[in-house]
Amino acid sequence: MYKHNKHIKLLILTSALVLFNIGTNAQEVRIIDNKGTIQTVNSNTVSTSTNSSESTPATFTFPVGYTPIENDTFIYKPTTGEKVFYIHDGTEWNMIAPTKAARVFYPPSIAIDASTAGAGSINLYSDYFSQYNGPIVRSDVGGANEAPASIPTYAANELYYYVTYADPTVFGDGTNVTGMSISDTGVLNYTVVTPPTDDNTIINVVFVVK
Repeated sequence: MYKHNKHIKLLILTSALVLFNIGTNAQEVRIIDNKGTIQTVNSNTVSTSTNSSESTPATFTFPVGYTPIENDTFIYKPTTGEKVFYIHDGTEWNMIAPTKAARVFYPPSIAIDASTAGAGSINLYSDYFSQYNGPIVRSDVGGANEAPASIPTYAANELYYYVTYADPTVFGDGTNVTGMSISDTGVLNYTVVTPPTDDNTIINVVFVVK
């Protein structure tokens, strides 16, 4: 009877040690494969902060005993603005470029006739889609690294459209741009008030992925 009780105590103690080990080293999980062999696998950790004073892995308070491993992730979620992501490479934390930078791009160059005064319009999305789907030259044609025949595009309703600059001496009163708008499908409406004297003018257009 005494030996039986001692055996029970030993089992309880062993179980407690195993649970303690898992709790303090949650990134290592031991599993038994289909051959009955015990394998150790890594389980990545994702940590999140909404506190501005803990916006980076260097300032964040991780759980006691935590040691980052490769592909662990840290995410800072501010009250407003973009999330910031950090990935651990096994040696140090590396910030990933903010997602907003990846969502902003310039469409290809588009010709606008500004030779005469008056209203006009041009479908920015249509020209963007057409040029991306029919490039006139591709890299390494016929080679092992031949570029695809078309460039990936977004649907019209997946984009926001902006004009960041237009010459007010051509498209306005000399100080402000007037008579210019863009529809939610990418159609730019403009008014040439004074044609440029050298046949050159500038309009900067930016697309942003929703």
